[in-house]
Amino acid sequence: MSEFEILTLQQANRDFWLSVVIAIISFLSAYFVYKDYKNRKNKERAEKSIQIAEEFAKNIIVPLSYINSIFKKLEIDKLINKVSFLDFSDFDCEELKELFSVQDVANYQELLNKNESYTKDKAIIINTLNRLEYLCMYVATEIADEKYIYNSLHQQFLSAIALLYFEISLINTDNKDKYYTNIIQVYNLWKNKYIESIKNEQKIKKKQKKLKTKLLPSSPKI
Repeated sequence: MSEFEILTLQQANRDFWLSVVIAIISFLSAYFVYKDYKNRKNKERAEKSIQIAEEFAKNIIVPLSYINSIFKKLEIDKLINKVSFLDFSDFDCEELKELFSVQDVANYQELLNKNESYTKDKAIIINTLNRLEYLCMYVATEIADEKYIYNSLHQQFLSAIALLYFEISLINTDNKDKYYTNIIQVYNLWKNKYIESIKNEQKIKKKQKKLKTKLLPSSPKI
């Protein structure tokens, strides 16, 4: 091999390792940029979740408590509780007719309409639903991380939306153009998480029961 060929081979070898080093540096740079971006996004999502929890506590709990007290006073809660909140899913007229009778729907409208403060109550219900829809938009679009607010809000949220099932379903006459889609999406997300947590809890209890049975001393033979 000539000296020129050796020098050419050495240069090619240096170029190869240089390209490898550049590739590694480029990869690491891209990785750390992505990691920094992801960390900032996660922080922003966590902060937005805290804001949602604060907004819920400041501006949602009071009107929900009022709606709950009115529905109990009119015994609307008994009507709604005829069906388990776990069966609520689509929140539209079609599902409403499947879960409740025509008489149930008529009774709901009659009970609410005959209340002296109907206009005020209706305005509070709509305003509360609109506020909730706005907050749920952040969860549904993953701008906020729902895992930060699920544990503290899911029970109140699920019970509140179940209570307002008739209100949401009655206006959703067209499946192609539904109202409160973000509320419905978050409701189903948290309902499924709730069901999963109940199943896991039952599994743990079964395991603990089996373990206790094994640990119990056997009865002495007579």
